Amino acid sequence: MLGETAPLLPRQQKHTSRWQSVYWLCTSVLFVALSSSFINVPITQLVENNICSQYYQQSALTDRKCKTDKIQSKVAYLIGNLNLGEAVVGLLVAFPFGTLADRIGRKPVLILSITGSTLTTAWELGVIALPKIINIQAALAGPLLTVIGGGNTVLLANMYSIASDLADQSDRASTFFLMAFAALVGGAIGPAISSKLMDSYIPLEGKLLGAKMECMMMVR
Repeated sequence: MLGETAPLLPRQQKHTSRWQSVYWLCTSVLFVALSSSFINVPITQLVENNICSQYYQQSALTDRKCKTDKIQSKVAYLIGNLNLGEAVVGLLVAFPFGTLADRIGRKPVLILSITGSTLTTAWELGVIALPKIINIQAALAGPLLTVIGGGNTVLLANMYSIASDLADQSDRASTFFLMAFAALVGGAIGPAISSKLMDSYIPLEGKLLGAKMECMMMVR
């Protein structure tokens, strides 16, 4: 009787261990989505301040001046093109990096993806921080750096591939549901938390830059 039941224990332990890994992976997806959405509000505000200061070079800035249609259209154009650029680059390199991940493993590609995203963020912050030296339009070159690793597009795709490797075929639907739920939660609460911090604790541009870098460190 003991011989018949003994093999069940390692199998149960293996199943439990896999689900623990899946939960950790879902937590990682949550933080990736949270950090990505967390920086959207500060970066939009910083871009607005940069464009507004360039437009009204000889006068004091006020919130009313920066909310004009002309300023807001420029902000929307820049933010929209930044997002579009990253999406296009991610689309172009997703398949090559997927093939590379199958050959050399998921971890090296994950590291490359994080590196590319970090370099993109650093470039955008550098351009925003030096309005008198670099034109804000130079920030549009930032998404090109996501060619290193594919950015968040490849990062999340690799996380789903890891989940597929970890979960049994019968559990994959539940695993993917949990990951999608984690991504939705992170994307939903990130902007709310970011806006609250900006209103209450981070009124200065320098501190907003620090908050954005902390988000990237969280992904790491």
